[in-house]
Amino acid sequence: MGKSNIRLVEQAALPKSPIKPNKKNNIILGIILGLMAGMGLVFFIAYMETSIKTEEDVEHYLRLPMLGTLYRKPKGTKNHPDPYML
Repeated sequence: MGKSNIRLVEQAALPKSPIKPNKKNNIILGIILGLMAGMGLVFFIAYMETSIKTEEDVEHYLRLPMLGTLYRKPKGTKNHPDPYML
């Protein structure tokens, strides 16, 4: 066997705090990304929602005049029934 050219330059020291995982940064990043994903999902669902709810929606999207509305009385309520459109 021959000689080795490896030598010890400096003694290894234990770090005072762990390098990874950085819990504080991971929690902050998780909260930010979670909020952004949630808001993006809400906007996507609102964008994809295509139901017609008002008389103005009928006239705007279908370009048809309103013939009239029907009202239904929900069970257990006495005031302000929900309209059905024709």
